[in-house]
Amino acid sequence: MTKINPIDLQKHLKGVNYPASKEDLVNHAEQQGADQNLLSALKQSA
Repeated sequence: MTKINPIDLQKHLKGVNYPASKEDLVNHAEQQGADQNLLSALKQSA
């Protein structure tokens, strides 16, 4: 699994309404400009 910067993760998930599905998190991060490494890590997470 790719290591990600927790600050970047927090920045790209700011404003998410929880509970949220994995798909919701990936979509939100993508809309916030997350890079492919972060999106890949979100997609692989349990």
